[in-house]
Amino acid sequence: MSDHAKNDDRKTFDHNFVYGTVEGDEIDGTFEHEIIFGYNGDDEVRAGGGDDYVWGGSGNDRLYGEDGNDHIFGGRDDDRLFGGDGDDWLDGGPGDDWLYGDQAGDVGNDTLLGGLGDDELHGGDGNDHLEGGQGNDELHGENGDDWLHGGQGDDRLHGGNGNDTLWGLDGDDRLLGSDGDDELHGGDGDDQLNGGNDNDWLFGNAGDDSLYGENGDDQLFGWTGTDLLEGGNGNDELHGGEDGDTLRGEAGNDGLWGDVGDDDLAGGAGIDVLEGGEGNDTLDGGEDQDFLFGEEGTDTLNGGNGDNAEDHLWGGEGDDLFLFSVNGGDDWVEDFTSGEDSLDVSALGFVDFADLLSGTSDVSGNATIDYGNNDAITLVGVATADLTADDFLF
Repeated sequence: MSDHAKNDDRKTFDHNFVYGTVEGDEIDGTFEHEIIFGYNGDDEVRAGGGDDYVWGGSGNDRLYGEDGNDHIFGGRDDDRLFGGDGDDWLDGGPGDDWLYGDQAGDVGNDTLLGGLGDDELHGGDGNDHLEGGQGNDELHGENGDDWLHGGQGDDRLHGGNGNDTLWGLDGDDRLLGSDGDDELHGGDGDDQLNGGNDNDWLFGNAGDDSLYGENGDDQLFGWTGTDLLEGGNGNDELHGGEDGDTLRGEAGNDGLWGDVGDDDLAGGAGIDVLEGGEGNDTLDGGEDQDFLFGEEGTDTLNGGNGDNAEDHLWGGEGDDLFLFSVNGGDDWVEDFTSGEDSLDVSALGFVDFADLLSGTSDVSGNATIDYGNNDAITLVGVATADLTADDFLF
């Protein structure tokens, strides 16, 4: 059974099938389970209660599912879709569409598909599934544990409250986890990922990405590309991946791994562990006690400004350079090799090698260079007699 809506006033139907006209219609459905076709024109459809199917057709439509588990299809042009109460399925189709899984006070686990065009999707309450599709889309999970998929284009994804999973995929995307323990994947392109609060996992994947853990104990993985990783507050783990990356642990007790490429690692405040991996890396422990491992390549290691803290430095393979600064605390160089590695003491006030030797003594078999203020450099397993002027930069 079918009826047709007039475009000059609002019609209410109690039948299973409702058909609009070629012009803009206003349709109210009341039947328990309805199938409503808006057809052409700028339509406004309110499906009412029950599990309904609504097609907007051509035109800039406003489609409301209201109560029940509804399926709403915008069709062509620029549409606005509102799921309402229940677990709804919203598909914007072609055009620049706005999709809202829930309205104020409504709850449901909704599926929102932007389709073609530059779309804006809002999940609302519940555990929602949002896909932007093609175009430059904006996705907001809002409340609940949501799954956001940007698709093609330069997309903006905001998880909101809850433990969310965000995928940027193609394009230069921006992902924000916000509250909750979130998982963010940049995909292809040069992406920016912000974990927000709580304990997040961030994956840059392909492209030159920027990853910011922010608050919480976060895990950051740059993967391919020249990436920037900043842990923020909390005890974070940062993995650069391939290519030359920049890693900043910042506050907290952090672990930084450069992996492949010529990487720049800085621990910041806290007790940090830095591992350069392959490549010619630069490691700076920062404040407090730190453990630095240059590993493969010709690396530069600086324990940092640890005051009374005790830093431990391992250059690893290659001809490595160890840097020291005033108020650097006690630095222990665990694998110095005379004639291969170098010690840069230019900031410590020594005039020449003879001046340095005047402040150097063997303590428990280790050459120890005292440069005042209770600060010292200890060369583990190296005797003072083994040192030469060529080992130092003044």
